[in-house]
Amino acid sequence: MGKDRWKTADFVAADKDLKAKNVDAFDYSRKALSRSDSTLSEWMDPSKRGLCESKDPDQGEGAGKQTVSISIGIDVTGSGQTTPRILREDLPQLMELVTDPLYIGENGWANVQIAGIGDVTSDRFGVQISNFESGLRVDERGLREVIMEGGGGGSKHESYELYLWYAKNRNRLDSWKRGQKGFMFIIGDEMPYETIRAKALYEYMGNPLGQERYVDTSLSSLMPGLKSLYQIYYIICKTASWFGDAEVTNYWRNLIGAQNVIELHRPQDISELIASIIGFQVGHMPIDQISSNLLSLGAGNATVNSIEKALVNIVPESLTGSALNPYTGEGSKRIGRL
Repeated sequence: MGKDRWKTADFVAADKDLKAKNVDAFDYSRKALSRSDSTLSEWMDPSKRGLCESKDPDQGEGAGKQTVSISIGIDVTGSGQTTPRILREDLPQLMELVTDPLYIGENGWANVQIAGIGDVTSDRFGVQISNFESGLRVDERGLREVIMEGGGGGSKHESYELYLWYAKNRNRLDSWKRGQKGFMFIIGDEMPYETIRAKALYEYMGNPLGQERYVDTSLSSLMPGLKSLYQIYYIICKTASWFGDAEVTNYWRNLIGAQNVIELHRPQDISELIASIIGFQVGHMPIDQISSNLLSLGAGNATVNSIEKALVNIVPESLTGSALNPYTGEGSKRIGRL
């Protein structure tokens, strides 16, 4: 998946068409929540899909490019249900930045996966995960298909662990063959459940490969392998319910590293934050030049100040070492900036 080049003009035309028809961009969510027998969109239902691949394009405009895979998991419970709208409003900014050679590298090709994270203990739609896409389908078969249930169980926990399990066990990135990690950005304000329940895996992941034998497992046992495959960032927005909660913040710091937990004071700057992190990791955008570059591209001072505050504790990952290659089961030498 992910062979089409992003063109903002296509997004603008599609959005204009929706408005002309008086159709909300998240009409699928509205309809799903209005009926008790609704199901996930076919594009967001992980139980209907085998392996989810992010492949280097072999034809078209992307032929010869190397993928940089970006998975964005959004907590859609409670206050988090507004995040898909924020992200969609700024999708042109995100996609234009992560397709710019300064941010993605001269030979880079961005593939984006969208996930909606709920609570399997209380919600109808506990986890939703799209394919990796690169063009307008990021919107059409990703963001616009997310059901914003707004539920949650009130326990300060949501089902992030199912999204993490899927990323580890069902995603397959061509970049792993080169020893290059994918990017994972989780936007939320609560903690995952420590146990990944077999019952939930059967319910939400199904058995599309015809070989699953699920058992209860701990999140802690999953994380070493997951961190060898992805650079994982947790973004907590100031508008979220548990922003500033020490228990939540410390949990994620212990799980993925203190420097990878980011407090963002303006949720409307999520796109610029994601692109900035990718830019200094894989492109040609030194971290001390991010502010001036964003200003040159038309970002306001409020956005630049917000990004500066969010990145103050970020330390670019070491450019040396090995990443687990799941295709061979061995470590691979890193290539380039990753």
